[in-house]
Amino acid sequence: MFGAPVNKIQTRVMRFRSSIFYVADTGLFNENGDQIRALYEQTYPYNDATNPPSEVVQGVENLRLSYGIRLAGTLRYVDAADPAFD
Repeated sequence: MFGAPVNKIQTRVMRFRSSIFYVADTGLFNENGDQIRALYEQTYPYNDATNPPSEVVQGVENLRLSYGIRLAGTLRYVDAADPAFD
C-alpha cells in the first residue's frame, strides 16, 4: 500500500419503496347499517391492477398528521402548513 491509508466509504443499496396512506370505505357495514371505513396503504406503482391497495386497519374515520421538529433539545409537533416546518 502506497501513501496514507484511505477511508473507505460504505455504500448501501436499498430497495425503493413509496407509499401513500388514505382513509376509504371498505364496502362493509356495521350492525347499525353504518359504513365501515379503514386506513389503506397503496405502494408504488400506483393504479396498477397487479398491485392493489392493502387495508391496514378497520374503523379509522379520518387521518391527521403532525410533524415533529426537534430544535435546541425540545420536540415540537406542527402541521405541514406551519412556517416552522420550512
